[in-house]
Amino acid sequence: MASRLIEEALRNFGELQKTRYPGRIVIVGMSENSQFLIQITAIEGRGANSQNRQYVEDGWGRVSTAPFDPTKVTDPSLIIYTAMDERGLAYVASNGCQTDAVVRHLTPRLADPLADFTYEPDGPNWTPRITAVSWLGRKMRSELTVLRRSRWGEGCDRLSYTFDSFAPGVGHCISTYTGDGNPLPSYYGEPFLLPLLGADKETVAHSIWNALDQEYRVGLALKWINMETGVSEVFLINRFLKDEKVAT
Repeated sequence: MASRLIEEALRNFGELQKTRYPGRIVIVGMSENSQFLIQITAIEGRGANSQNRQYVEDGWGRVSTAPFDPTKVTDPSLIIYTAMDERGLAYVASNGCQTDAVVRHLTPRLADPLADFTYEPDGPNWTPRITAVSWLGRKMRSELTVLRRSRWGEGCDRLSYTFDSFAPGVGHCISTYTGDGNPLPSYYGEPFLLPLLGADKETVAHSIWNALDQEYRVGLALKWINMETGVSEVFLINRFLKDEKVAT
């Protein structure tokens, strides 16, 4: 069973490599050695304002987006939000301001704190809001939620997927888009498997980073969570570094 899941994940990895613009992604899964819960979020950008971003952390499990060059910011609402945070044994990752709402109102079901949210009001793209919450404790559970514009009008599709267990070295991924275009094609379908192979957080993070389009990728944040103690570590990759070189 595990080998078949890895094979499926590797096939999907190949498709991700060929996808021009998945936009923003969220992944949750388990390390290859079954000792760590993994959360990943990544951002891409097509325009100068969208690419003028980086991930930063506060040293306490909170990761935020921030402008790389503040003098070039033209729309702060597209740049600054909390991408990852945690409280107790609950860990949150998303592609927007809903992270803060989820952390403030953590409940057994992710859908509750997202009740007042819909997709982003950035028509004609109507970017979906994608969110992951993982709980550790007596029983591990993770939930992935997609809030996207209905195909039939202005309504919001609210899709939620709950996972009580993971296969070692495999993660479940959702994204905002399925490719490039004008308007951008929204993500549809269930979470797809991706490989999370490697002995450490750096190896896993770079494997996903290297699958993203080099022209569009902006940043990636990985949270490496000890499933026994709940202690988390963060690893960041940013396209633009302080010396203005591109991360590889």
